Amino acid sequence: MALKPDRWPFNPVRSAPSRSVWLVFALGVLMLMPAPRTMAQKINPVEPYYVAVTKDNVPLKCRDGDFYYPVAMLKAAQVLRVDGQNEAKTWLRVEYPAGLSAFVKADDGTLENGGKTLKLTRPSRLSAASTEKGDTANWWTLLDQDKELAPGTKLSVVQTLTNAAGKTYGYHVAAPKEARGYVRAEFVRPATGAEAEAAARQAGVSAPPAPVAPKPAPPTPGAADKAAPKQAEPVKPVTPAPAPADLPKPTAPPASERPVTPVTPPTRPVDGATRPPAVPPIKASVETLVSLFDRAVGKSMDLPELEAVIAEFQRYLDALGDSPADKRIAAQLTPRLEVLKMRAELRGSLARVRESGQTMEKETARVK
Repeated sequence: MALKPDRWPFNPVRSAPSRSVWLVFALGVLMLMPAPRTMAQKINPVEPYYVAVTKDNVPLKCRDGDFYYPVAMLKAAQVLRVDGQNEAKTWLRVEYPAGLSAFVKADDGTLENGGKTLKLTRPSRLSAASTEKGDTANWWTLLDQDKELAPGTKLSVVQTLTNAAGKTYGYHVAAPKEARGYVRAEFVRPATGAEAEAAARQAGVSAPPAPVAPKPAPPTPGAADKAAPKQAEPVKPVTPAPAPADLPKPTAPPASERPVTPVTPPTRPVDGATRPPAVPPIKASVETLVSLFDRAVGKSMDLPELEAVIAEFQRYLDALGDSPADKRIAAQLTPRLEVLKMRAELRGSLARVRESGQTMEKETARVK
């Protein structure tokens, strides 16, 4: 007896389940692959110094990671003032260049002075203004928690932002002096003395002194004819008399005499007393992280944005100590971090599956 069409082993009408099984299998394999690491690091303060950008179109990021969005595109020879770096010294924290803006949601303030001034109606840490457009583009906090602006603060409006329907969703305001951005260390070089002085003058601050070679001491009167014999005197300290005879001559200066870069503290403190309890170790607060989690769960975030949120969760957890308060915070944030990681892995795996499926379809069409 002939098989009915709906019972054929390879019925094209019922090919969808077979394809779904293949996709699930591919998804399982891809989920076992290690996900790319985008972990951000703690930013340590450094003595301020100046650097110059080495090429055009270098992104100035809102945070220290490739997945964070840019707030500006820098130009070659542009000078920046550095005041912090991550532990790997791959990202530098710099002051905002002149002319950059911050973002304020429309619900956080009211316009005054004919739309030229925005008065905050609630506490705000502002948001880093993204170079991208849209009401969901400016999602990262700009200021530290201890620099939060109080209600009643007035800010100069640079631009009023509207969506496609003509509704105002926010404002670009003049960025405060506390605003900071992040640039990759590989895209900058130490600024020259002239560059640093010019940048300091423009910013109205004092530039760090440039290294100057010591000037030779002026010759004393009547010593010209004795100059040759005196040149041989500095050679005397080279003799190995101060060193014990049974020890070999050192081929390099001792470690204590070599230039040493400042030792950066470990990412995770030994205990809760190693950092000031009143100042958070990173920019994000618990409230900010919970808000980002709710946004990630309630809205389909792009993978780069989701990876950035995960990095901030991990950064905060790594900086916690062993105090009861820190343990309570860790218990609150850790389950949320696991949910975000699963969503990111699933999002990335599905994207790879779609890409593999498209490649297979193209190869099948080419063979036919």
